[in-house]
Amino acid sequence: MLGTGNVELDDLTGLDAEEARNILNELNLNYAITEREVEDGDIGVVLSQSRDGVIPIGTTVELEVSIPAPEPTEEPTEEPTNDPTDDAGADSDDATDGADSGGDTSGSPDAGAGTDGADASGDPNGENSGD
Repeated sequence: MLGTGNVELDDLTGLDAEEARNILNELNLNYAITEREVEDGDIGVVLSQSRDGVIPIGTTVELEVSIPAPEPTEEPTEEPTNDPTDDAGADSDDATDGADSGGDTSGSPDAGAGTDGADASGDPNGENSGD
């Protein structure tokens, strides 16, 4: 440690992350760790650091530490199967012929056609008085 409130921080790259944390603690430095996935190489090793050299006591040093990359997942097959799926008949309940459309279900083409109570001739009583 230097007498000016500063410390000398060496390069920690390549050290075990726990060893690097111990060094930073001894120097009264703070640290923040970021993990980076690696496929090859040592796990739990310092890959990079944000500061080195003479730095003030209490400074936060950011360390990037290696972690194992996740195993690749198996890709789904695109081959069709003969096995039925759960949703094979899901739409059969929704396929209606229009009878449940909220109107008259008597089947008459004129049923519910007018809203004034008159039949197709315009006579409100359904009688044809002009005959």
